Amino acid sequence: MPLPTVSVETVRRPILFETWTSTPEPLPYIPRITTTENNGNPRECITITAPCTCAGLPECEWVKVNDVAQCQRGDGGVPCSACDAQQVCQALTCGGLRSACLCARSHLQCHWESQLGTCLEGAGTTKCSACATQSHCQPPEIVSFVPASGVQLTMPDHQQLQLDFDRTVTIRQTGSVSFTCTGQPLPFYVPWEHIEPSPSRTGIRISIAKLLEAQFKTTRQCTLQIGYGVVVDNADVPFIGLEKDLYSFKLGDTLQPNVIYFSPANGQSDVEEGGMVTFTFDEDVVLLSGSQVIILYEGSGQGDSTGNAGAAIAEFKMSSPNVAISGRDVSVDLSQFTKGNEQYSVDLPNRALSDEAGNVFPGIPAGFYTFRTRHTELLENGTVQSFEEYMPLMMAGAGISKNSQPHECP
Repeated sequence: MPLPTVSVETVRRPILFETWTSTPEPLPYIPRITTTENNGNPRECITITAPCTCAGLPECEWVKVNDVAQCQRGDGGVPCSACDAQQVCQALTCGGLRSACLCARSHLQCHWESQLGTCLEGAGTTKCSACATQSHCQPPEIVSFVPASGVQLTMPDHQQLQLDFDRTVTIRQTGSVSFTCTGQPLPFYVPWEHIEPSPSRTGIRISIAKLLEAQFKTTRQCTLQIGYGVVVDNADVPFIGLEKDLYSFKLGDTLQPNVIYFSPANGQSDVEEGGMVTFTFDEDVVLLSGSQVIILYEGSGQGDSTGNAGAAIAEFKMSSPNVAISGRDVSVDLSQFTKGNEQYSVDLPNRALSDEAGNVFPGIPAGFYTFRTRHTELLENGTVQSFEEYMPLMMAGAGISKNSQPHECP
């Protein structure tokens, strides 16, 4: 492998940071490089023993409890006397602080001026729209997840996750939304077009389409992370974010079962009457609802996208004796319902079957799967013979040979 190279780059941001909106597409992800592990779970603040490490966690503060200094969850930050390596401590003037939250926490008695996008000296208040982590601010909070944390997702019911807040929110498209799953070292970043407001406008819906593209076949534990400022309330106060491991779910096989073989074949025209049809899937299927019905159609349907399947002549519940489900096969006994020289169509209902992971089969619509039974004739001895077998006998009785040449009549 080639040796790594190091270059120094300057990253600039808009002056009016709190009013900035990004481009329609998410900005490229730039990984954060640190020399120490970043513990992003605020529940684990209490495990941190170094004040400067505590200072790197936005939801942790360094306080004295019974004369013993410790890191705990809170927004009080870390005093410069405990860790003077912080930018807020190294700044000699308010003008040296380049973000609203650093300005608001400065020991220099500074405040952030939103219109100018600068940190100024003297009395003043930093707006919560500029820094929502201040103790007097009340940023939006999540009140519910649908589905609940820890569940196993099934398709198609859980193609979107819904997060409801304690107030009306608007998607601001700053920060990032991503999923991280076991066995996948890189996160799955969610495009903005996969995030939409809920009908009530008090929540957002996040598609898991990026995870479905991975086509997992083994169960993975996945977590959702939401960055600072992805949504704001009506006062432009941003949501401070959802840290890793606070909301998780299980994602296994996400591919729905599909029919890969029909017996008789789709469109076959010489099928024996009174037979059986079998649908073979690409994986084992199980019955979800025995009350759903399979319908047999008879007539001159075209079997096209219009669903012209003819007239319905019989219905079979999925739990009836006429329907057998075994492994990958679903068979339907039509022995009492089909006759010769007719076209038939058989459908499969939606949400009646699923694979073993719970992915629902969407069904086969009427008119998609068709077949035609062979023509039959009744002989003098009472036996039934197919048209294909009967025609040569009929021609021979009339003195017509297969090799006879056509001639003109007088």
